[in-house]
Amino acid sequence: MILLLWKVNYFTNSDKSNVAVVGRGVAYHLSLSLGSLFDQITVLLPNRKKNNLLSIENSFTQKNLIPIGVFGVQQEVDSEYLISPLPFVQDLLNKNEIVTSIDILLNDEKQAERIKFELQKKLGEDYKVQTRFEQHKFLYKIMNSEKLAVLLILLFILIISSFNIIGSLTMLITEKKSAIHLLQSVGMTE
Repeated sequence: MILLLWKVNYFTNSDKSNVAVVGRGVAYHLSLSLGSLFDQITVLLPNRKKNNLLSIENSFTQKNLIPIGVFGVQQEVDSEYLISPLPFVQDLLNKNEIVTSIDILLNDEKQAERIKFELQKKLGEDYKVQTRFEQHKFLYKIMNSEKLAVLLILLFILIISSFNIIGSLTMLITEKKSAIHLLQSVGMTE
């Protein structure tokens, strides 16, 4: 299961920070019911502050989450992710006031390369600036190769059906040659 951070006021109805919106797959596998104080998700992470790894009580940070909603995007995402408020996750990781990434939504996606270049220039080499296509390069390569494979399969089907039609017409003409000669002998023109 992967925790997904959310900085926007997604949890406005909740005054607590220990709430989560879980994926459909996670909710199914954990048999969760929403909003129940008795159905909580316990999250365990290795403790960064304690050096005593031999004691189980000190080696993990443990917090509980109350599921307040379920989301569904894609089967792979739904079975791995849950969305929790940023302060909860920062407290769980002992990394308060630390941000590891920022997403920028553009109104015009054609400007992405120009904005990427400007941000990289202003931020310097210490920061990594990527567009959506660069972040998911492997996914887009797979999608393009799938398009090519589908095109080749359809082209192959088209070629086979063309040969089938030509063969059928040739056989039809060959079978009807004797009938054509009979009609010509009666006096019909070509």
